[in-house]
Amino acid sequence: MPKWLHFTLDLLARVLGSITGNTPPPTPTPSPVLSPSPSLSPSPSPSPEPPVEYVLDDAILYEMFKGINDYRNTEQRAPLKINELLVNAAMKHSAWQAANNKMGHTGENGSRPADRIKEAGYNWSSAGENVAMGFPTAESVVLGWWNSPGHRANMLGSYAHVGVGYAKSSNGRYYWTSVFANPRSGVLSLHTGVVIESGGLIG
Repeated sequence: MPKWLHFTLDLLARVLGSITGNTPPPTPTPSPVLSPSPSLSPSPSPSPEPPVEYVLDDAILYEMFKGINDYRNTEQRAPLKINELLVNAAMKHSAWQAANNKMGHTGENGSRPADRIKEAGYNWSSAGENVAMGFPTAESVVLGWWNSPGHRANMLGSYAHVGVGYAKSSNGRYYWTSVFANPRSGVLSLHTGVVIESGGLIG
């Protein structure tokens, strides 16, 4: 067979094979695979900070506060909550009394208890104030107030909040103040009093 005829027949066979599908198909090029992006959850909102409770970080103030509530407990009265605004009012009045060596319910610029409570930012409806001087410790002054009927009435009053304060004068005498109050909700009333007790003066 002539070479040119053999070549022609071979070429014809290749063409017919591709038509009939006998030639293996080309291997497909794999497509790239994309991994799904991880789902993004919204960042959780931070939990709201709990309200900061006012804490007495002064041992003497804490002893006054605890002593008042301990006496209330003996009469089955609900404990009072410490109030920072009332503490500020009590501390300020004690400082004024100590600076002036003068005990009383009239304070700086002629202020009265109601004025000082309001100035401290407490919107009160009823309030009471006890003051004292000359008692050497928180325990003794709270006991002095307890032994005075008028001051005991303040300690046992239907109040929600209390503030306590003290200051020491240049001559070493302590001046003490406790302020009792309810937030504004009804009829205004204010209870004060001054009596003399052995060992110290309370008002």
